Amino acid sequence: MRRLDARVQDAEERSYLANVAFVRQTINWTGWLGKMSELLPMAQSQKDERARVMVDEMLADILMSKTIIKDVIGVSKHLGDAIMRILDLLEGKCKPTKFAVEELVPLLNQLFAADQLPRSKKVLYDRLERDLGNTVRLTNSEDITDDKAFFDTIVTRVVTTHGVVGGLPVAVGLTERWARLSNIGGSAGMKRALEGVRDKLTSGQRKFVYLLAMYDPSADPELRSLIELQVRDLAASLNTIQKIAPEARTEKARLQEVCGMQRLVLDSQLPPRLRDPVAAKMDELVSDYIISQGVIERLDDKRLAFRERATRLVTFCASGVLTVGRATTIARDIVISYLRRKDFIGEFTEGLADADKEKSIKEFYGLLAKTGFDVKG
Repeated sequence: MRRLDARVQDAEERSYLANVAFVRQTINWTGWLGKMSELLPMAQSQKDERARVMVDEMLADILMSKTIIKDVIGVSKHLGDAIMRILDLLEGKCKPTKFAVEELVPLLNQLFAADQLPRSKKVLYDRLERDLGNTVRLTNSEDITDDKAFFDTIVTRVVTTHGVVGGLPVAVGLTERWARLSNIGGSAGMKRALEGVRDKLTSGQRKFVYLLAMYDPSADPELRSLIELQVRDLAASLNTIQKIAPEARTEKARLQEVCGMQRLVLDSQLPPRLRDPVAAKMDELVSDYIISQGVIERLDDKRLAFRERATRLVTFCASGVLTVGRATTIARDIVISYLRRKDFIGEFTEGLADADKEKSIKEFYGLLAKTGFDVKG
């Protein structure tokens, strides 16, 4: 690729020639496992992002093979166990079992944990959707209650407070599996299954996360309308930050969870007419909380040195506890008022030795830049 960069000006032609060279290099690697054995070390060693993308694309093509991932991670007890072990792999903690390719599993663990194989990861999430939605039993038991119990284990694993692992494909797979376990079919069955999975979730927060993941603009209009109605009702019931983050033990953790929930809403595929009011409601909850609880006043404690107060406020803005909207504006306005003080640098460096003043200011402006403040302005 470096040689092509130096010799070929057209980006499309460079990409084409690089792919030709790559295919020529790999054509003699025998079998899917042989190709993976060569590709995985390359995925770790390549420094050029374009090269990593090429390796990821080829690995993704290999992982589309129906049996390859099972050949790599080894024998599973049943389909449910295989699903859990693929989830382990995607989180970077899969343990090889009998007949596994033991030298490949640690490499895949490392690469997936570092999120260096995004396209391959998507292929495996699509695989989980198919496995969850197909007719094969989750367990080896003839008793359907055992399958239902294992299904509950999978639901607990993938529907987290931070989102559904694997997003829409896995959420749909869960819903289709519950429809099969409940012996219901058709579009009406899908709606009943959605409600069934939702009702298995123990907190309003996780119900909300699941519904957000299930929303697909291209899905059946009736299903979309049902999800929109349930999202609206659930959002209305989550009317305090304590209800959104009931298990958070600290104020910071509570605010971070609400902020994370708002990000899920803003990143969702909900129509703007629903998405924006729900996101604004969460911002209102956080804004009211930081005002009523005097959060800013506690950080901006006048008994502290000006430098410490300014640093605490900027760190607060950078800590992921402020929702987009009014809450962010409240905190940022105070920081900006600090920066506009006539003798800001003098106040900030008061009490420091001359040799430390420049370093202290540079570090503070670096923190400002990371937080998103326009330090040039």
